[in-house]
Amino acid sequence: MCCSIYVCRVTERETKIATGKRSHSDFYFVLSCMPMECRFTRKHYCFWVLIHVAFVGVLESCLEEERLGLLSIKDHFKLYNGDASEFLPSWTDDPVADCCSWERVKCNNATMVTQLSLDELPLSPNDGQMVLNMSLFAPFKELLNLSLSHNDFTVCNQNYGK
Repeated sequence: MCCSIYVCRVTERETKIATGKRSHSDFYFVLSCMPMECRFTRKHYCFWVLIHVAFVGVLESCLEEERLGLLSIKDHFKLYNGDASEFLPSWTDDPVADCCSWERVKCNNATMVTQLSLDELPLSPNDGQMVLNMSLFAPFKELLNLSLSHNDFTVCNQNYGK
């Protein structure tokens, strides 16, 4: 057994390239012992660390179905919002965006949406009526808490607008 210490620094920039997301700090990985016949170089080790960071980054982002579901909710609520540019600004249509980090969204360890706090949104009714399309919440299989208080919805439909 050959014991060597390899230190590989994966910077914030490299993490963003690998995962499409920013990290808040650099990562350091150390490999201490390996079989002598492995001939594992520091460059090889750093390559595998970068692959690992990319894989973990994919696992840590929200599910695509739920990200698209949240964007559908935003589009629906924008019908009742005069200043759509300032409405839920963290909810961006970016394929690598992690919706678990968006405002008013909480996820479990499996990165599935478990809580939506959509209370007191800056909404104004069209023609005196605000319709809530309940089918918008279908993509969220692990949703445990949905807060819609103080929004003055007048009608709830299962498939409104579909």
